[in-house]
Amino acid sequence: MNRFSFDRDDPNRTVTLSTRDVRDAVRLLGRIAEYDQTEGDGRTLFVGRARRLIAERRKRIGIFGISMFGEPAWDMLLALYTEDGRQRLTVGKLVNATGHAPTTALRWLDYLETQGFICREAHPLDRRSTFVDLADKGYHALDAYFSETPPNAR
Repeated sequence: MNRFSFDRDDPNRTVTLSTRDVRDAVRLLGRIAEYDQTEGDGRTLFVGRARRLIAERRKRIGIFGISMFGEPAWDMLLALYTEDGRQRLTVGKLVNATGHAPTTALRWLDYLETQGFICREAHPLDRRSTFVDLADKGYHALDAYFSETPPNAR
């Protein structure tokens, strides 16, 4: 147990905190400090974390191969999250971005759509193409994940 004085006028008054309490407090203060450095809802920070995670995953796949660490749904969610409104991805671009087989990607897109994490919309100019976007539920889930994940987690 760690002991910390909390009353400067009475040094004999103390509060006892467990190591876990101290660790949780440090984590919370770190999150507050990170949040203060971002704009708006903190998504800028979280998208940066997601981009770093994608880079780390690509390194890992380059060394070990995709079949050893295949998580197509997660890879697609990360790819959509990091676009963060910059560019709409079609199914084809999403498949290329994640490196998974089209049949695998389509199966997982069906699942993610039924779970409410993504939505698909027909391309207005190309009948062969479909846009894939994160739904609000997907954004909220990934925001929650990255807000609870330490910045150096892989």
